[in-house]
Amino acid sequence: MEGSYTVRHRKQADDGGLSSSNEAGPSRLEAQLRAYHAKALKAQTKLSETLDVLDGMERTHAEQLALNERREGKMKQKMRAYSDVAKKAEEETEDMRQAVLKLIDKVEKNSNGYKSLKPSQMHVSSLLDPIPAPNTRRKSAADTDEILSYATTMLEVARRERSLERKAHQKTKEWAQSRISALEAQLSRREAELARCTTHCVFPSPTHHQPPPSYPQHEAEGMPYQQYIDTLQWTISKNRTLEREIQVLSEKLAGVRTHERKGSGSGSNTPKPRVERPPKDLSEQVEHLGRLVDSLKEDRDKWRAVLDGEKSAPKSIPTRLNAVEAECARLRQSEAELRQRVDTAERQEQVRESILKQRIERLDSQLAGVALSTREIPSLPIDDFDTTRVTKRQRVYTSPSIHPPPMQHFSAIPTTHPVEDLIDGDGELSMDLATPLIPTVLIDGEEASEIDSPAPRPQSPAEPPSPLELSPLPDLPP
Repeated sequence: MEGSYTVRHRKQADDGGLSSSNEAGPSRLEAQLRAYHAKALKAQTKLSETLDVLDGMERTHAEQLALNERREGKMKQKMRAYSDVAKKAEEETEDMRQAVLKLIDKVEKNSNGYKSLKPSQMHVSSLLDPIPAPNTRRKSAADTDEILSYATTMLEVARRERSLERKAHQKTKEWAQSRISALEAQLSRREAELARCTTHCVFPSPTHHQPPPSYPQHEAEGMPYQQYIDTLQWTISKNRTLEREIQVLSEKLAGVRTHERKGSGSGSNTPKPRVERPPKDLSEQVEHLGRLVDSLKEDRDKWRAVLDGEKSAPKSIPTRLNAVEAECARLRQSEAELRQRVDTAERQEQVRESILKQRIERLDSQLAGVALSTREIPSLPIDDFDTTRVTKRQRVYTSPSIHPPPMQHFSAIPTTHPVEDLIDGDGELSMDLATPLIPTVLIDGEEASEIDSPAPRPQSPAEPPSPLELSPLPDLPP
């Protein structure tokens, strides 16, 4: 018994040791993993700090190199100026030497010298300058030292002021260059946003997606007028697209008018909607687009004049800054106007949607009334029913204050009636199945003209219009 107890106790102890070792192994591995992860994070942090320091040193080194290059250029300019001065001095000295040699030759050739000249032949053209009186007072060493110290101090002050002015001028120049670069970047971004907004505000289409070209910084500095030329070309291409669309719209309008004339000339037994005047909204849109094209042509001429002025008269940095700031202000204003126009268009769309919903409900109610009236009409004889229906429809269309609705609105009206409305009390189908007639819904002329085509959104003539804002022409029945 004792032996079996000891063997069992040893087995339990071995099992406990194995379980504790198995539990300690994963925890130790997790701790090592966390330690390695912390070390890796620390090494990554040190690496990022080292990279930051390296970037700073590279930036400082580049600045020092640029400063040294500027200093070297200035020293070269000074050396060239000093060499020019030295050359001029040497040339003057050589000229004086040649003059003195010529004078000596003349004196040597004349054996008598000035004795051959008679005093009566000598004339004085002007009096000589008086000889300054010699300074009898002797300068002491103290006075000389004071003058030298004063001159040294003044020179040092002048050098210090010159260095400060140079540094201030350099900082101002760098700030102006950075400001110009930032404003040019903002201007290009604003132009891209405006182009995207003018071409994709209402109906985005991939065919009209043509953002203005972007320009890198070095090209803008090398060719300052290339950006204006590309913008002008982009505007010209957009104007051509607008002109083509206007031409297509005018052709459609001419086709609609000819179709209306043909329809009005041919007579038929069934009454047809009469269109006494061309669609006013479409003609107004065409005229408005013509005015916009004229304004775009004027803008193109203005751009050309601006480019010619830029090429002929180069501007200074403050003038360019003022011009860029004015252009940015104009772009902000135009962006605000475009956003306001988009909001106005959205509100108009919501109002129109609500109006159309109300009209649809009104039409449904009128159709329900017509359906109820048709349920009572089959009780009459067939001749009386046809006579009543025809006289009623003729009375509706011949009324002087009511015009028949356009044909394109009948497509939204269901021509089929429910089964319970078509079956009368005796279980027979109504006569409307054999000869279905167009429902005579009373719509005012003003409402019909409002439904024909949506009113165009107001647009400033100075801004390029979007060709996608045009409402499509309604399909007329053949």
